Amino acid sequence: MKPRRCLCRSALLPLILLLCLIGSATHVRASGKVVLWGFGPAPAWTNAVGIAAGENFSLALRDDGTVVALGWDYDTRANDVPADLTNVTAIAAGPSHGLALRTDGTVAIWAEYCCPDTNLPSNLSNVVAIAAGDGHSLALEADGTVVDWGSMAYIDSTNVPAAAPAELSNVIAIAAGGHHSLALQADGRVIGWGENFTEGRYTGQAIPPALLSGVVAIAAGLNHSVALRADGTVVAWGDNQFGQTNVPTDLADVIAISAGSFQNVALKADGTVAGWGAWPLNFSPSNLSNVVAIAAGYGYNLAILSHWAPTVSIEPNWQRLFEREEFRLQAIADGSDTLGY
Repeated sequence: MKPRRCLCRSALLPLILLLCLIGSATHVRASGKVVLWGFGPAPAWTNAVGIAAGENFSLALRDDGTVVALGWDYDTRANDVPADLTNVTAIAAGPSHGLALRTDGTVAIWAEYCCPDTNLPSNLSNVVAIAAGDGHSLALEADGTVVDWGSMAYIDSTNVPAAAPAELSNVIAIAAGGHHSLALQADGRVIGWGENFTEGRYTGQAIPPALLSGVVAIAAGLNHSVALRADGTVVAWGDNQFGQTNVPTDLADVIAISAGSFQNVALKADGTVAGWGAWPLNFSPSNLSNVVAIAAGYGYNLAILSHWAPTVSIEPNWQRLFEREEFRLQAIADGSDTLGY
């Protein structure tokens, strides 16, 4: 499908202990440990500055500008980050493909075997933000141009591709959902376009509430949408089959949001996380704190912790020894807090 363009005016590393030696490292940008709850294997990443959650794979942006991935089930190519990918400043994940934004404003894309649309628009440049949906992608260029591409981009209720609205202006953020997309304008208004039906039911995920204003961040799930207002409150609309638009009444002081397949997560100013939507993702782990970033995927959620209690493992954890045989143990400590022994 030909890409459509709308011109708008407008550090922590694991500590390694060898018996009595403690190592440490510092970084230009603070990094943290990635934790997962929901369905999927837990990644062992401790130097992440960014995260993205797909359907059966997750991504992390490391503090050195490289990207790592962890895939499971049938996903293979979505887990194959390009070997030469460096100088990355942002990442995004759709159900079956990944995007990366480099410091020079260029974009990299890779996909699982079922999604061959990995050809970038030829004139894509000076990109400042990216978003990945189900079979489609979005990019926001520095001059306010919104670019979309992909074989499943913006299919509306008539099964006709719906282009980004011409009236978009002063766009500062973008979000890509299942078959719908959102754009946030500098005046705090949200514009949506694309699919408004879910399994034949009208759900209106691409139509923001009429009185919605003062928005500072947006997120798009499979068939629902979420907005964060300047006062720290959250609004959600669209499909509510699993309670994904039932925002907790006591939710306040939110500083970041993320929307997954049937659930949402919100990061609060105190470093804790709230969740709602499909069970068992409608809650966050009780001991989850010091969170600095969140990402909601398909059946699981991710978070980056800036501080976490140290844990120590011994390798190997068992060994058969013969008499007078020498044996060397290595103790590996993973944590950001001071470890005494």
